[in-house]
Formats: sequence, structure tokens, C-alpha cells
Amino acid sequence: MAQTTYGSGGWVRLDDPDMPGPAYLRYRSDDGRPVLTEFYLDGRGREIPSGLFRTLDLAGFTAWALVPEEKSSRGRKAMRDGEGDWLEHSPRLPGPDLSRLASYFATTFGRQAAHWVADSMRAQITGSTVKQAPMGRDPKPDEEPRPPDPVKAPQNGLTDDFLRSVADNYAWAVRGRQRPAPMISTQSGCPVRTVRSWIMKARDRGILGPTTRGKVG
Repeated sequence: MAQTTYGSGGWVRLDDPDMPGPAYLRYRSDDGRPVLTEFYLDGRGREIPSGLFRTLDLAGFTAWALVPEEKSSRGRKAMRDGEGDWLEHSPRLPGPDLSRLASYFATTFGRQAAHWVADSMRAQITGSTVKQAPMGRDPKPDEEPRPPDPVKAPQNGLTDDFLRSVADNYAWAVRGRQRPAPMISTQSGCPVRTVRSWIMKARDRGILGPTTRGKVG
């Protein structure tokens, strides 16, 4: 059974026996809806299988981590009984800025035995002589991710490329809180029952992660 631990800055640690190591997920709130903004997987020195990311069910992680249940860890209980909603409260607290920290990955040890972790902290102090490492462009607040191309009825059978299109639109529907199968049915002009068979086939081939408990496609 997965265990969750809650921190500041919107960070959640998920320990799942099916994962190579702990996963760290960072959330912000969008009108009460959890939005995943950062994801870090610690393999603890072990190999992370190349096919793992094709089967990751991030929507399932979010459902497990942020939906309170009666049988819950201390953090999940705090989400019910604590002061305010954890999702609204935690992101406002200072937390580890792993994105900034990672931007120092190329820092080397010099004569003064500079360390990239120490430099990343010193650079955030007003008046410090250590410069901030450059970071990629931040998305503009009004930028929205583009939806995937709609699913078209298969012309050459259930190829992997076709099933990836199904999986991409499935994820998009979940993100928008829509029912995936009816949405894809409308796109493709095929019956919902047929679409559900595509979804099952995508799961069988590892293109789409396992279903989330309580969710209906």
C-alpha cells in the first residue's frame, strides 16, 4: 500500500512499493483543483526502467495523495481535521525549490570547494556575490497546454500510434474532468463501447496506466 507524507510548498512524498523509490510531487491549487507542477522520482541508485514513464498514472497518484479517506495516514487525516484545506494552505508556505536547485547541476568544485547546493542557497540572499543560475522561461499565466489531436477512427487497426492518441486524449479528458470514453466517442464517431475496448487495449499494451480506483472511463 502506498504511503503519503505531506510537506510545505505543496510537496507530497509518495512511497509506493511498485515504484523504484519515493516519488515527490508538487501541487498548487486552481480553484480547489490540484494541479501537478513538479515531479521527481528517486531511484535510490537503482535503475529506473525505461518503460516506467509510459505506465505512470499521475492522475491516480493525485487521487490517492489528495482525496481524503477514512483509513488514512497522519497527513491525510490532517487534511480533514486540520486548520483549512492542505491544498490551499501548503503551497503558500516556503518549500524546497527543486527547480532552482536543479539549475545548479553544472556547478563544479573549485579552489574554495564551492558546492552547488550551497551556491544555490547563497545566490538567493540579497546582495550575494553568487549569481543565480539561468533557468528556462516560465510559462505565462494565461498560457494553457494545447489539447492533443482528436482521435479519428482507426484506418490501419489498433496500432501503437493510434492507442497513444487514445491515451493522450484520455489524459486530457481526465485533466478537464470529463468522461474520457464519451469524449473520444464524439471525436471518432465510434460507439462508447468500442472506445472502451480501445482503452482496455491501450492498458494491456502498457500505453495507458492502470485505472484509478473509483474512476469510470
